[in-house]
Amino acid sequence: MARPSSKQVPEPTSVAGVFAWSGLKGLVEQQESVKLLHFLEGQSHVLEMIARSVPLSTVLEELMRVLEQQVDGMACSVRLLSDDRKHLIHGAAPSLPETYNQAIDGGAIGPNEGSCGTAAFLRRPVIVTDIAQDPLWAGYRNVALKAGLKACWSTPIMSGSGEVLGTFAMYHRRPFTPSSMHFDLIDIATHLARIAIERARDERERVRLWDAKRLAERYRMVLEATRDVVWEWDLESGEVSWNNNAFGSLGYSPEDSSHNVRWWTERIHAEDVERVRRGIQLAIDAGKTLWEDEFRFRRKSGTYADLFARGLIVRDEAGKAVRIVGSLQNITRRKRHEQEAKDLAERFQSATVAAAVGTWRLDVKTQFVLADASLNHLVGLKEEETVQRLTDAVRVVHPEDRARVAQALHDSLPTGRPYESDHRVVLPAGEIRWIRS
Repeated sequence: MARPSSKQVPEPTSVAGVFAWSGLKGLVEQQESVKLLHFLEGQSHVLEMIARSVPLSTVLEELMRVLEQQVDGMACSVRLLSDDRKHLIHGAAPSLPETYNQAIDGGAIGPNEGSCGTAAFLRRPVIVTDIAQDPLWAGYRNVALKAGLKACWSTPIMSGSGEVLGTFAMYHRRPFTPSSMHFDLIDIATHLARIAIERARDERERVRLWDAKRLAERYRMVLEATRDVVWEWDLESGEVSWNNNAFGSLGYSPEDSSHNVRWWTERIHAEDVERVRRGIQLAIDAGKTLWEDEFRFRRKSGTYADLFARGLIVRDEAGKAVRIVGSLQNITRRKRHEQEAKDLAERFQSATVAAAVGTWRLDVKTQFVLADASLNHLVGLKEEETVQRLTDAVRVVHPEDRARVAQALHDSLPTGRPYESDHRVVLPAGEIRWIRS
């Protein structure tokens, strides 16, 4: 009698506890006492491994072996949901061919992605009794049949909060329909796998938080050795903390401030705040380790200080940014000096133009001369900056003065004495002009 090769069945019942009671009850009714005792011992061993924080892959492999001993010729596997929640990656499959495991590792979840990919997508068990005929296996049929696999029943492993953690699958080497005993085993397997996966995930999260905290603390200790303001921003809570240097340099007292990040952003100059926000977000999104920027920050007095901020972006094992630890340097004096130098250069440039003064620079090694636009205008050339060889540059000097100019330049180079010379230049139109160089 023909029967359907694939079907979706209601999710097996499971309840909280050390094991799934409905599954155990069914096995008690169906199995011999000795075989059942060995199965219970195997479950107990798996639970002990979970309690001792044995690596997840080792726990899952042992669980698969315990289950495989209950049915002759059956192979079991667990595949885990990837971090992007779009693929299934290898968890454990001790009795499946390695070539098959490698071929399906990282496969997508979706409505037609074999038994496991479909079960994870639908969040329900998917029973395929004949892989050779079932359309769900179109993309994996050849590799499965080559490995000698003819039937596959997959059930999603769900967390306590209803989140898909992975899939548990049973394979057979001939077309096969599950019995009530198989569903009982599935119920127990998914329950124990869920406990193991959630325990491993909680342990990774604990280690992640500890590592992030330890890294942030080391960086903070280095920064504390300076006189800088040291700050730490918890990106998940939005809380900012800092050392006492913040109050002396900016004029605030601890009572004036708040640990909310808004307190800081509200005091960044209106022309700078969006640039700073974008810069931080871009650094986080780009996966960078360091962020730095300069901005103006309002002191308690109402005046603005120029600050240079640098931060170490601390990430968890998944790459998510969880906190930033950094420093603030008051660079107001430096910025003032930079502005003064800029103003002086502008005044000198203005004076140079007004006094018809040109400037030049000789690279002693290359013998190239850089002449500014004012100098070229002074000797009758196009008013633009030029670079040319020294031998070409001296052609504007009057022929009778060239030897004297060359000698004066030659004498100044080894001694470091200032070069100075009054000489004539010949303009393109033939006019002669005296200049002091």
